[in-house]
Amino acid sequence: MVDGRGRGGDPDEFDDLPSEEDIARFGDVTQTCPECGKEVFDDTEICYHCGHALSTAAGSAKSGKWVVATVVVIVAAFVLVAVLRVF
Repeated sequence: MVDGRGRGGDPDEFDDLPSEEDIARFGDVTQTCPECGKEVFDDTEICYHCGHALSTAAGSAKSGKWVVATVVVIVAAFVLVAVLRVF
């Protein structure tokens, strides 16, 4: 027998609908902008209403500082080795 959704009544049959747990876990796909208070998608880095940088963008800026600091240290090490070879 087939129910109204086109599936059989067998409980072992594959269910392609989201479970209540999935809906609770993935149902809220928005966050509130702390600057303007409007709803934006949760993966947005900048609010498209007011332009405020959200927390995900701040995290990537911090990682950018580590990259710059690492490059500066490596360049300084190469300069030091070059100067020591001259003398």
